[in-house]
Amino acid sequence: MKHTEHGTVVLEDEQIIELFLKRSPDAIEETQRKYARYLFSVAKNMLESAEDCEECINDTYLALWQSIPPHHPHSFKVYVTSLLRRHATNIYRKQTRQKRIPTELIRSLSELEYAVSDSTFGDDKGSQKQLAAALNDFLGSLPKEERALFVCRYYLGQSVEDLAHTLHVSTHVIYRRLNKQRTKLKDFLSKEGYTL
Repeated sequence: MKHTEHGTVVLEDEQIIELFLKRSPDAIEETQRKYARYLFSVAKNMLESAEDCEECINDTYLALWQSIPPHHPHSFKVYVTSLLRRHATNIYRKQTRQKRIPTELIRSLSELEYAVSDSTFGDDKGSQKQLAAALNDFLGSLPKEERALFVCRYYLGQSVEDLAHTLHVSTHVIYRRLNKQRTKLKDFLSKEGYTL
């Protein structure tokens, strides 16, 4: 257990998972207490309105309740983030049918088209698993700060401006580092035999 600056107790992830496994109604409340702000910031990178973000977060809480058990995630934060991204993507798809403006996540993913095209992914699940393993190998080869930058931009959809502010550098430096990462990724995937 951890204490926040306001004196409230925040449970460890494993304790929250145990609440879900016991079907305790407190599970959602504790997840909300610990992750509400984080989930909102991730959703905001994918969706335009606060209303859509709240809908997405509520869908995520429901999905957690419905999936734990039987699932027992190794990393609760990664699991919650994955569920949130799935729901945000569904909401985004509805929005695009209504011709809304692309979000920061879509902008960041379009940057990756230089290194990863649709043909890279293959059609079968086996190919996709191999690609996922290759991407994990690529991320593992990056220094810790570069890996965090890649994940924040291309997985969490953070803006270049936010990343520059967080790292206390100019946006130009962030663009340069991300461009270098995309070039490395393209070379890495090419050596692994993927069509670009």
